[in-house]
Amino acid sequence: LQNEARIYNAFPEHLMEHWSGLNLVTPLQNPVPVGAVVPRFYGYYYPVDENNIEGEDRGAADRMKCASRRWGRSPILLLEECGTPIEPHAFGPDDRSECFSLCLRLHYADFIQRSFYTRNILKQPGPLTEPQHLRSWSTPAFRVIDFGR
Repeated sequence: LQNEARIYNAFPEHLMEHWSGLNLVTPLQNPVPVGAVVPRFYGYYYPVDENNIEGEDRGAADRMKCASRRWGRSPILLLEECGTPIEPHAFGPDDRSECFSLCLRLHYADFIQRSFYTRNILKQPGPLTEPQHLRSWSTPAFRVIDFGR
């Protein structure tokens, strides 16, 4: 989880921003919507007992992380909610191109997703530039998740 948080923190802002419009992502022949590629990252949080941490004592912080596991508390990776895993058998050419463009845009930003399976691409009603009550499955938005491998 901590490794995945480092990766999300390293993503450039443009991979998480909601844009409207179309873009031509080579080698694709047709333009695709320019939405966010990955969920917005809000932070990585782990429980600590602040009374036991003195100043900048990194060793104490590490011991607290281990102790938090014994207490039954676990770290949290806080991300934007992005829907449910895709079902590509129901996709038309536009949805397939858009999902492939997410992979290409990650690669052009010098990132890879080491587990590019359908369970790691999420779909939700869009467009995300509209209020939630106006979004539709006829204009879905996609995101790539799971960078912890």
